[in-house]
Amino acid sequence: MKTLLGFLIALALISIHTWAADHTAIVQTPRGANIHLDFYNFGTVDRVLLVAPGGACDPRLDLYEEVARAAKPKQTMIVRLHWAYCVADPDKGRPSESLKDEDEDLRTALSFLVKWMNIDEKEIILGGKSLGSIVGHKVFKDRADLKGFLVMTPVCTRNDKNVFDVYYPGLEQETRPVGMIKGD
Repeated sequence: MKTLLGFLIALALISIHTWAADHTAIVQTPRGANIHLDFYNFGTVDRVLLVAPGGACDPRLDLYEEVARAAKPKQTMIVRLHWAYCVADPDKGRPSESLKDEDEDLRTALSFLVKWMNIDEKEIILGGKSLGSIVGHKVFKDRADLKGFLVMTPVCTRNDKNVFDVYYPGLEQETRPVGMIKGD
């Protein structure tokens, strides 16, 4: 928990710079759609942070670049998923109504890391930004071997009285490390 907390504090203290991904992989999902995975700090595999993005197809990449910059001294590789709907149509792509396609996209990315890159699931922290945090939470609950979960800009509104019950049921009882970054 201290390592994750230290990582979050370092993230909050850094300034914004442009830093491009080291590598990108194109991976096909079981339904035949393509997802893209951007790798930052490629080859650094003491631990991995797999990040499911928000719903927009034009993400603020500086957030992911800064997470990668903060993670490098911690020997952490960052893998940023691009949803299949954004790969297929960056201008008009939208998430599936039930988020089942996005669930498959994230599970495909996780399987790629474990099976094809031979990364131990116990060294993978799953992260999600906004919409990705909802999808990521479901996958995190289903995969007991994942090291931890990072919620970036969680989904919530002023009208949601029980935001954790609505979007992240059971998260407050989680015994694995969980971190949260709130902001725009």
